[in-house]
Amino acid sequence: MTPVEAERLTGTWAHVHEEDSEGLQVFRPGDLPLPPARGRTFLTLEPDGSASRRAPGADDRRVRSEGRWQLSGQRLRLAFDDQRPLLFDIVSAEPGRLTLRPHTDE
Repeated sequence: MTPVEAERLTGTWAHVHEEDSEGLQVFRPGDLPLPPARGRTFLTLEPDGSASRRAPGADDRRVRSEGRWQLSGQRLRLAFDDQRPLLFDIVSAEPGRLTLRPHTDE
């Protein structure tokens, strides 16, 4: 498999859970008009390796986390605050759509 170029991942991505299927998570550009959805998460991946995540908290107010992202071939690693890193296999990274498969081990 060809490694993914980091430039394809930079920007803000919205998790479009209604498009998820078969264990895959679908993200669309954060500025794309999307239907309202309770619980939508946004990821921002900066060219310098910094990252932020906005996700609904326990009381539905958005919680922002800061962290770092790394890309190694087809593997995306997100580390936010003091939480356990999140690992994903990149299934596709095309303009307008990022498809990730959550990975279970480090």
